[in-house]
Amino acid sequence: MPTQLIASTLRRYGASIGQYVRFKAPVTIHNAALKPTPFYHNLTVGCDCFLGRELFLDIQDKIIIEDQVTISHQVAILTHTDVGASPLKENIFPPSQAPVMIRRGAYIGAGVMILPGVEIGECAVVGAGAVVSKNVPALTIVTGVPAKILRRLDKGELT
Repeated sequence: MPTQLIASTLRRYGASIGQYVRFKAPVTIHNAALKPTPFYHNLTVGCDCFLGRELFLDIQDKIIIEDQVTISHQVAILTHTDVGASPLKENIFPPSQAPVMIRRGAYIGAGVMILPGVEIGECAVVGAGAVVSKNVPALTIVTGVPAKILRRLDKGELT
């Protein structure tokens, strides 16, 4: 789908997408609703956001992206885990799901993976290639696998 049609198409099928949101193609959306509800109802994106190329959104549960968020290229946001028919499913690794929240002004670097149930705080930074398995506090820079705090930002550093 052409880049300029992504936001309007998502809106048409149930996503809440704010003004001045820029998606770069391609975007992959996994686990859209199978019921007669709007397909993309679990996706909310605020105003003035940028979402880079090769974004993967698993919307089995809610993904909420607040205003002024930048998500770089090749980012994956997951909201569920299911090992399918594996014998691990019953007692060791049962299916689970949880929403993901990305707060206002956050920046997500290239190649980041955000796991189910994570909240990225306001104006937090997730460094390229990080795997985020725990909440990231506001005004914090995290990097690595798994993501760990590199440093805290001071509000005075924001413009």
